Amino acid sequence: MPSTLRSFLVLLFLAIASHATAQDYAATLNELRNQKSTDAMNQHNLPLYLKLAHEEYDLTSRHYDTLGMIRAYVKLVDYYTNIRLNNDSANLYRNKGLYWARLNKNIEYEADLRYMQAAQYVANGKYVEAYALYQSLDSVVLANNFDFAPFYNKSYAELLLFLKEKKKAIVRMQMAASGFEKQQDPQSVAVVYVNVAGQYFQLGRTDSTFFYLNKALKINQSLKDTVAIAECYTRFGLVYAKEGQPEKARTYYKLAFDLNPANPSNQLVTNYTEVLISEGKFEEAEHLLFDLKKTENVVTQLSALKSLIRLRESEGRYKDALALSEEYNEKNQELLDVEKIRQIEELQTQYDVAEKENQINLLHERNEHQAKTLFKNRIILYISLGLFLMVLLTVFLMFRNKAIRLKAEQILLERQLLRSQMNPHFIFNCLSNIQSTVLQKEHIKAASYIATFSKLVRNILENSTQSHVTFSNELTTLNDYLVLQKIRYNDRFDYEITVDEEIEEDMVSIPPMLFQPIVENAIEHGIVEKTDGFINIHFQQHDNYIHCTVIDNGVGYGNNINVSKSESANKKVSLSTQITKRRLVILSKYLKQTLDYKITVLNNEKGEAAGTKVEIDIPILS
Repeated sequence: MPSTLRSFLVLLFLAIASHATAQDYAATLNELRNQKSTDAMNQHNLPLYLKLAHEEYDLTSRHYDTLGMIRAYVKLVDYYTNIRLNNDSANLYRNKGLYWARLNKNIEYEADLRYMQAAQYVANGKYVEAYALYQSLDSVVLANNFDFAPFYNKSYAELLLFLKEKKKAIVRMQMAASGFEKQQDPQSVAVVYVNVAGQYFQLGRTDSTFFYLNKALKINQSLKDTVAIAECYTRFGLVYAKEGQPEKARTYYKLAFDLNPANPSNQLVTNYTEVLISEGKFEEAEHLLFDLKKTENVVTQLSALKSLIRLRESEGRYKDALALSEEYNEKNQELLDVEKIRQIEELQTQYDVAEKENQINLLHERNEHQAKTLFKNRIILYISLGLFLMVLLTVFLMFRNKAIRLKAEQILLERQLLRSQMNPHFIFNCLSNIQSTVLQKEHIKAASYIATFSKLVRNILENSTQSHVTFSNELTTLNDYLVLQKIRYNDRFDYEITVDEEIEEDMVSIPPMLFQPIVENAIEHGIVEKTDGFINIHFQQHDNYIHCTVIDNGVGYGNNINVSKSESANKKVSLSTQITKRRLVILSKYLKQTLDYKITVLNNEKGEAAGTKVEIDIPILS
């Protein structure tokens, strides 16, 4: 097997294997992302979320899926920025993500990573740096309307609130809500509406506050989100309480409380009991608070105790208020102890996580190095494959152009040969002889000559347009030509044509008009001056060609020559001979076989020229 073909097959095998592997990889990646979106994105299982994010990175890096790697980096930066703040890890993955995003000219992922850097600045209290970064990103994010744009606007609004830019923050919140609506994320829309309502409340714009609270309430009711519904009711109560409408406030607080009586929010407990106390409904407030005091939730117990203390103080029962204060302090100390234990455990967990992250980072560094090596190898493979295909294409075009040139040259030569075969002198002499026969009133003979002449002309014209003709057709044309030449020269020569029995004349195809020019030369340059000229034409079949020998007893018109050599300049060679030689050269190249053509002068005993022998190999085309 040639080395080029073997190399091509190897490259083809690698391409097929790579395609199959890519299909398996795509299926695995989709399964991993689906699992991450269903099992971990709710943040109730943060270790699983982190584990799946790392697995996604490992998988994409092994297959050198750069966009997949960047996406995994975004998830990891999101985790270490917005879920569990870790500046070192966030910076590490963000810098890697930015490197690949810029390398791939992916402005969306680059902007996403920089936006999370701004959020990290906010988390670390670097508001000036965050504001500058948000401003630099604003035109790009808004112009391209990236998928993360609603989160970007929501985060930007939070920064503006820190900077006391409430009106600008409200505009950003509204932009975020619009983006979430387009993305069909009603839960996020409701959250933003509640925040917008809160800002309008602080600005004293009650109508706008109610407008956005009602919009949020309708969405949460359609989602059947009881926690979010309770939050809306609580905010309605807060607004009505501030507006001096305690009855309406109490109604909404009661609606919120009834949705989750076992675990109400601290704000709801405080606000609800304050309204009851302000209305003098001490017994109702007391009953509510004692029920809450019995819950298992320590935070709820503390909130209830705190409200009970205010209730007792309002009633003037200071001794009871003092006792409740002592109970509150004990509960609070218990909570602090529990909180300390939790903090210690969390620190230990963070230490363990940090250790694991260091190990993961080392593994990632190793994987990234392997990925870069794989990338280089693939680039080399693709370049090699491309160069190989270019070489193949170049060789193909060279051979095709060569074939086209040879074909064009062959057509040109055939046209020139046709012109030489339709020699005006030959035609004129033939017609003159026919006219003479007619004038002599030899009508039958004249009719025969006319039929022979017309058939010869028709065959020459037809054969000149064909790439191959049957041997019998060419033999008939040759015979008609010799008959007319005998008439032209008044029977001053005779001829004999012999064909080997092995040649199947009607089955074998050959190029047209190859041996007729040789016979023409024998007549025109060999026996034209003789009165007893003779031409012997013999055809013998070999493996893939017919060997034709033409012998005349003329004066001799050439020295021994080879098809690859030019004839001696002092010998007269007809145009048809030159064309025939060139046609043989073209056929030899096209068919990739050697076709001989040589002329031999025959001498008598005295060493004088006594004739010429011409030998030519005629290729069999079918």
